[in-house]
Amino acid sequence: MSAIIMVDNLSCRYKGSERWAIRDVSFSVNRGETLLLAGYSGSGKSTVLKSIVGLMPGFYGGECRGKVVVDGLPVKDTPTREIVKRVSYLPQNPENYFVTTTVESDVAFTLENLGMPCSEIRKRVEWSLSALGIMDLRKRSITELSEGQKQRVALAGAIASKPQVLLLDEPTGFMDSESAESLLKTINELKRNFSITVIVAEHRIWQLLPYSDKLALMDEGTVQYFGDPSKYRKLNAAAELSCQPINCSPAVVVVQLNSVFYSYGGFMALKGVDLTVRKGELLFILGPNGSGKSTLLRIISGIYKPFKGRAIINGLDTLKVRQQAISRIVSYIPQNPDHALFEESVLDELAFGARNFKVYEPYEKARKVADMFKLSSLLTRSPFELSWGEKKRVSIASAIVWDPEIILMDEPTAGQDLENKKMVAAVIIHKLTELGKTVVVATHDMEMVSLLLPRARTVKMVDGKLINEGISESINPERGPFLQHGDLHV
Repeated sequence: MSAIIMVDNLSCRYKGSERWAIRDVSFSVNRGETLLLAGYSGSGKSTVLKSIVGLMPGFYGGECRGKVVVDGLPVKDTPTREIVKRVSYLPQNPENYFVTTTVESDVAFTLENLGMPCSEIRKRVEWSLSALGIMDLRKRSITELSEGQKQRVALAGAIASKPQVLLLDEPTGFMDSESAESLLKTINELKRNFSITVIVAEHRIWQLLPYSDKLALMDEGTVQYFGDPSKYRKLNAAAELSCQPINCSPAVVVVQLNSVFYSYGGFMALKGVDLTVRKGELLFILGPNGSGKSTLLRIISGIYKPFKGRAIINGLDTLKVRQQAISRIVSYIPQNPDHALFEESVLDELAFGARNFKVYEPYEKARKVADMFKLSSLLTRSPFELSWGEKKRVSIASAIVWDPEIILMDEPTAGQDLENKKMVAAVIIHKLTELGKTVVVATHDMEMVSLLLPRARTVKMVDGKLINEGISESINPERGPFLQHGDLHV
């Protein structure tokens, strides 16, 4: 088989940074193969993908040494327009991919730029939307979609041109387990039917391994292992998670939703939701993409006001008080960390809320929380230069520095490697609920749910409705060779 991608002694660093994001990276991928890039957050996976498509250093600036060759073309010496004819790249943040406002027009955008006939564009759009099971979203506004739906739309745009090479950065990051498995099967079918070469950076290693021909394991910017995925084993010894009764005050209700409806334009996202959450409770909101989980969190945060019904937060009716009153009580961490970053340095970002609410010694508290989230070495960096997983941890950390009573987390473990996932879960247990904080988590990460289940309550959303409370004995969490019950520790 012939190599369609060759990376030879590649080292890159971003503009204004002395640190090399990747160092001496070398590997090759043959036509029709799938390469899984695995490794901790910030290990350099995204930088490798950007280098292959020519965005690094072309778009991001900085410096790259070494060589990248795609389909016989040296990327450094080839115009980007020639590379993108062969390579489709889907970044971690799907919103960075969108150009137009509706699903159909955005999927068609790249095809229009390639000068395809209108009849062919229509066929390609229908094919890509059907392949990903999102034909029902065709006429929807992108701003109305969940993050998981946005990710599928972005991928539809990436595959519509039927590229030779498909680069995917955390493509299942915002998806539930079933949607992720369906997506991976679709990508695998595309690979077989059209001989597409796929390079995917992911933390859901156990789901990707069956679809991968090669594995590159990265750490601190270097490739530590490259070869057969079946020969790779990760040994991980860790202490048992101590699951004690939750520190909940059953008499104190802090969230009361009564028959709440909410709509985006003509689309009804919440349909008569009733929910009670008590002080000190840990609540997981489960459900498929687009079921209304994120909308529900925004209702609790006061960002969204009920179209019909009432939302009472800590005794305050969100329809009758100013948002500032709710914001002092509730901290909301969105799915997309880019929506929560404002400052020029990580330290200033962490202290932002504490300064705003005039918390005593905001920077001292920020440094303590930074240490808790393994961010101390990043305090002088710009948050916008960090990896997706690092940005996510910064957004979570900054939301708890100022000591809110209610913490809302939307997919807190998205983009996190194994160790950081365990760390985030441990913080939820030992640093928040044990202090009497109320934590509401919308998530697809059933591994985390299964580990924390003895201390938590769950509700499930489907099509804008809460259909049940509690979780059955038959729950089948995602589990593979890299995370077991004994892996979560503090």
